[in-house]
Order: sequence, then structure tokens, then C-alpha cells
Amino acid sequence: MVAVENDNFRAWFADSKVVRDGAPQLLFHATDKQYITFRPYCHFGTQEAALSRAAAKQIENPRLVPVYLKIERPLRV
Repeated sequence: MVAVENDNFRAWFADSKVVRDGAPQLLFHATDKQYITFRPYCHFGTQEAALSRAAAKQIENPRLVPVYLKIERPLRV
């Protein structure tokens, strides 16, 4: 996993709104795919939320993909 204290990571992540208590927030995507390309509007959330979504989609033995997302202008709905 990426070291979030790394200067390059901090420079890249600088204006992201995906934080918790001021620190980069680790999110998860659940999938049954080996290789994935994330598309607009795909789901990222806590481990529990990702697993719940996988269960709703009837994905057996989902793989959790940990990610840091740089989102500067989140879509608020």
C-alpha cells in the first residue's frame, strides 16, 4: 500500500476531499474481477459498504481493492 506520509503522495493528494479527520481516507471497491478499470460512478466505500454492495450484486468471494481517491470536486447528491 502507498505510504501516505510520502512527499509525492501528499503532493498528488493535496486538494482531495476524500479525507477523514484531515488524513487521506482509505476506501474499498469489491469485485470478482482480477484486473479492473474503474469507470465513472463506480462504488467506493468502507469495507463493510463494499462487501454489502457485493452481496447485493451476488458476487461470491469478492476481492476488496483498497484505494486512495483524489477527488477535488465531489458530486453531491
